[in-house]
Amino acid sequence: MEAIIDYLTKHRFIGIAFTRIPRFYEKFGFVSDKKSLKQLVYLQGEQEFLNTTDEYVVYFDPEDILVTKIFQHPEKKVILPRFPDW
Repeated sequence: MEAIIDYLTKHRFIGIAFTRIPRFYEKFGFVSDKKSLKQLVYLQGEQEFLNTTDEYVVYFDPEDILVTKIFQHPEKKVILPRFPDW
């Protein structure tokens, strides 16, 4: 996990994961958020897919700007670029 954090920080990337055990990720600096899980969707044509298997979205935003701003607007959807592994 430390290598992942180093990579995200070095390249100024944002890491997002879905989990049932947020405490593991929080130990490494990720922020957990339960209420924003339904904001992250995958679209296939007109069909919307939501994560129904996990309880939390966890994220690491090196600059602590983008993800915080997105989750401040729960009425907005975030479209995932590929079908997630859920």
